[in-house]
Amino acid sequence: MEERLQISTTKVHRLIKNGELMATKEPFKAHGRYIIDKESANRYIESKGTTQSMPSSYYNLKQQIYMYQPFIQTGTNQLIRVMDIDNQETLFQTKDQHILSFHEATALHYKPLQPLVKKTYIQKKGDVRFQFHHPLSLNDRVYDVIDWLMSEVGYLNLDIQSDNGSILVSVKERTLETNQSYEFITYLQKHCIDGDVQMNDGFIAFISNEQYTALLLHQEIKSELKAMAKERNGSISDVIAELVKKREKYFEIQFK
Repeated sequence: MEERLQISTTKVHRLIKNGELMATKEPFKAHGRYIIDKESANRYIESKGTTQSMPSSYYNLKQQIYMYQPFIQTGTNQLIRVMDIDNQETLFQTKDQHILSFHEATALHYKPLQPLVKKTYIQKKGDVRFQFHHPLSLNDRVYDVIDWLMSEVGYLNLDIQSDNGSILVSVKERTLETNQSYEFITYLQKHCIDGDVQMNDGFIAFISNEQYTALLLHQEIKSELKAMAKERNGSISDVIAELVKKREKYFEIQFK
């Protein structure tokens, strides 16, 4: 249902709490689950229009926050994490799966445990990608990985997305000095779905599978690609990579 509504699970819970979506709760695992009324969902979709989409950015510079960022409450040390970012509001989740808005969290004296970090943007192309199951616990290791990556590589060299119960993380190819444990590195290697992670003498290397290639293009084609890149706020190589990726199945058939 979240995919149809084009909003996150956290936002769905917020809308139910505010009475903007009608739903009934049924027993399911530890915390239960909501069954959303179809007519209520249709009304919400109609009221928001069909062009609404999930946020493309996983961070908000104005609020200095990023997805899954940890916040600690002054005095109690209670932990919450950012679970949804869009143009309208930022939502946090408590360990009991209660939802707080950014203003509510601020009023309750929650402060970031790991800040949004800016590091020099790595111009070199190539990413290493990871996929993690979306955990129930706010103290899960996947969040430790995200917080560590934010601290070490910064938001410009990192991308975090949520997709069908999974957390997808992309990191720019690079080498870092680290004192992380063998178990931590093994955890990264286990969840790496594209590229490689190697550890050697106190350094961890994120190695991309993507490689450079040269193309000789007609001027008209290059102009079209340049226009497409401008629309996407990217580069020509980004557009070409996107087009090739869409034809992966075609290439698999042709080269068998």
